[in-house]
Amino acid sequence: MLIKSANGSFLPATQADIETMQSLKLGKAFGCTLTQLRNGKFHRKAFALLNLMYEQMPRAQVEHNGETIQQSFERFRKEQVIRAGHYHTDVTGRGELRLEAQSISYKECSQELIEQIYSDLIDLALRSVDGYDSADDLDSVVNQILGFS
Repeated sequence: MLIKSANGSFLPATQADIETMQSLKLGKAFGCTLTQLRNGKFHRKAFALLNLMYEQMPRAQVEHNGETIQQSFERFRKEQVIRAGHYHTDVTGRGELRLEAQSISYKECSQELIEQIYSDLIDLALRSVDGYDSADDLDSVVNQILGFS
């Protein structure tokens, strides 16, 4: 997702978008189709809240081939959306149940659903992150991060 800035350029909206842009080769031309999406406020708020949670919650890590591997933001984001109750089920090739996080992409998630996911992530964060007294308190911090207040 890109957001148009005051000078007319487009900027990545989330950390994931920044990483996608950084993976593109400099000097190459890319074609794209632009569409104006639903109100991006809750999408940006959801990612700001998830980033805040990612920074403040302990993350899983394992040793692999002598290297410490820490949980990525993408895996963390999906796990938090699942923990907030927004997922569908699938079965692996081994016959194991697998929970798949509800996509919060513009294409896959309505305005009403992203607002509900945000609300449920707030509730989850209040149970998981110390230092916030209420949903309003945490929402205010997210709004400050994004410059909405």
